[in-house]
Amino acid sequence: QVLDAMKAEYLPNTVFVTQEIAQENQIQEQQGSQVTGTVSDYESTGDHVSVRLTADGSGVMVLNDYYTDDWKAYVNGVETEVIRANYLFRGVVVPEAGEYEIEFVYQPTQTYLFAGVSLAGFIMLIALIILRKRLEAFINQREI
Repeated sequence: QVLDAMKAEYLPNTVFVTQEIAQENQIQEQQGSQVTGTVSDYESTGDHVSVRLTADGSGVMVLNDYYTDDWKAYVNGVETEVIRANYLFRGVVVPEAGEYEIEFVYQPTQTYLFAGVSLAGFIMLIALIILRKRLEAFINQREI
């Protein structure tokens, strides 16, 4: 449904979010009006994006980076929901006019899970090697 609305006509400076997200965050449709903001600082590394935003009103700050569930967002140090904006991108709700420090942090849960499983497997391998050597020593000692 979001793609259909976006295809209908090109609307610059417009953010499309699902009805569910709009209702959860009390975002009102604002035909003909624009909420603008000014970004004074922007820093981006592979797993961290930091933005200092001065917003003229409430709305959604959209970062034109690909949306995945592995991103966490913090607005003025408080964790907030990362929403899917314009179908592909990520955004956060800006509740009112003011100054905001917005951070996106990439925390890939699957990577941590796979690293933990790999570490556990490596520890088990070392334990089996040690146990095998001790078992061989025990058997050799009994044969003598």
